[in-house]
This record gives sequence, C-alpha cells and structure tokens, in this order.
Amino acid sequence: MTRFNAVLDFIEEVLDDDVRIADLASMTGLSVSRFAHAFKAAHGVAPYRYVLERRIERAMVLLRTGNETIAMTAAQVGFSSESHFGQMFARTVGTTPSAYRSAATRAWQL
Repeated sequence: MTRFNAVLDFIEEVLDDDVRIADLASMTGLSVSRFAHAFKAAHGVAPYRYVLERRIERAMVLLRTGNETIAMTAAQVGFSSESHFGQMFARTVGTTPSAYRSAATRAWQL
C-alpha cells in the first residue's frame, strides 16, 4: 500500500480539480491498466470510484459545517456542475445535498 501513499495524498490535495487516472498512474510508474488493477486490489475500489467517494465525503462535511450554496460546494469538491454533483451525491448517500444539509442542521439543533 505504500506505493499509493503519494497518490492518496495527491488526490486529497487536488479533489477540487480534474483528477486524471493517467496522472495518478504516472506517479507510480505503472501503466494506466496496471495502476487501476493494483489500486483496486489495494483499496477495494477503482481509482475513479475512490476519487468520487472522497469528493462526496468532503462534500458531506462542507454541507454540515458550511453555509455555501450547493453549487459552491459542488465546485469546492471538484464537480463541474451542480446537477452532476446532485446526481452523484444522491446515488452515493441516498438523498439530495439540500435534504442532507437540512437533516444535518435539524440534528445539530436538537
């Protein structure tokens, strides 16, 4: 797993940017195909899925703690559109970003 430490650190640093699998693979000296297989073997998910999950996890924190708009939150975690962010968030979390924020706010007020 140490082979991927620099990759994981890099992903965290650039979540709000376009993260290309080819760039991640080049950090390890592996081809894209070998990198994708090795990453999935080490982390249980494909590199793209890992990046998506990290973006959603960061968005969940921002939605609970910040007061930015949903569109601003989407941009802060690397989604090019609010619509795509909403779709991926709902698919991953099971609710929309605004419903998640409302529920988190209500829970905090109790």
